Amino acid sequence: MLISDYEQSKMSQGIRQLFLEIYPDDPSLAEKMNFNENRVRHICTKVAMINGKIVGQANVFSFKGRPDIANLGYHIHPDYRNQGIGEKLSKATIDKVKNTALSILLIRTELKNIGSIKLARKLGFTEPTNEFQKANEELISSDNIKEMICMVLDL
Repeated sequence: MLISDYEQSKMSQGIRQLFLEIYPDDPSLAEKMNFNENRVRHICTKVAMINGKIVGQANVFSFKGRPDIANLGYHIHPDYRNQGIGEKLSKATIDKVKNTALSILLIRTELKNIGSIKLARKLGFTEPTNEFQKANEELISSDNIKEMICMVLDL
């Protein structure tokens, strides 16, 4: 497995195909997930490849008005899950953003996504304190996820 920085000019079709296979019922999502590394608030996107095929991606985007806090998101192709790819990919992404202006990474996921929650804990993420929740309620919530958990990692 090779983990590398995302390059839109070379990898955009591979990312599109990854999301078509992860979300076969929502092809519009594949178009939205075609990351532009020059997009505002984009900090980092890494991809995992096996035999030249993109099998996973992880990215970090800061929150509007909060350059010190960012969201880590990751997606692994269904045929390649439970093989340590998400962990290696996420660790590489976290390592890349450690020497930036970021002080905190968040992972937000559905409560039913047990695999993602286990991975977040393995990476060192914990549930936020009440003080953090009160001070950052707008970052923790998501209109797209009804039953959500937010986890925090201090960098």
